Amino acid sequence: MKNKLESRKDFDTFGKNPILFLQAIKEHALNYQENKYKILIISQALRCLLNCKQKEKESLQDYTKRFRVAAEELESHMGCPIYLLKLMTTMKEFDKNDNDSVSKCGKQKHEQFLAFVYLENADQSKYGSILSGRNTQNSLCNEQYPKTLIEANNVLSNHEFDKKPLASHKRNENKTRENIGEEEAVKLSFAQLEGKCYCYGKAGHRSTTCRYKNKPKSEWAINIARNNENKEEQQHVLISLEEVKEEEEEEQTLQRCWMGAQIVLNQTKQVQTKLKDLI
Repeated sequence: MKNKLESRKDFDTFGKNPILFLQAIKEHALNYQENKYKILIISQALRCLLNCKQKEKESLQDYTKRFRVAAEELESHMGCPIYLLKLMTTMKEFDKNDNDSVSKCGKQKHEQFLAFVYLENADQSKYGSILSGRNTQNSLCNEQYPKTLIEANNVLSNHEFDKKPLASHKRNENKTRENIGEEEAVKLSFAQLEGKCYCYGKAGHRSTTCRYKNKPKSEWAINIARNNENKEEQQHVLISLEEVKEEEEEEQTLQRCWMGAQIVLNQTKQVQTKLKDLI
């Protein structure tokens, strides 16, 4: 930090003006580069502000500090607030010919923009219902959005965290996952269990260290796989027996048809002989 400050062109003026010295320290703390492309600096500062989101398990106070620093950094690089001219013209006190009015309205809309980004980047698992509720109110022409960062911070501070899914639901989900894993293990064949846990049917551990090793032996994956193979063999045997029975029945039906055809032929021959005798 000392070398960076000493290499600045305006280093000699810091002794006469301590405020400039403190501002220079702040700039270098925010990754300041003197000869960097100005548009790139503004682009990175704007991106840093929009991507400044509350981290998991981060307190609201720490998130607010980070967001304020990012907003101040952007304004320092731009030299002025973000002027949302289209929204400024909707304000009653806006007068484009009055510089004070333009500056006042610009700062108000800039603060309102920062307040919205601040709410949007907060942890949605805790504060997600705030934005959804205000969207509904805004559609009913009842605007309740905070207009400053202080108001937005008060809204988040006084808001009770959104309810998370109960632990029982998570336990049920874990149970269903375990059941699915057990069903997948059951579907494995005896040969596929080689190198896997004989109890649970998964790779990566042995049955001696398996957490399900205390369950009955009949429910172990290897025994279930054996039973499945035996059932499959029995099914194959039953299917083959049924096929043999079907073939025998087909042969019997063919024999009956052949015998019936012979009887019909014999009867026709007898009729013919009778006709000859009559003639």
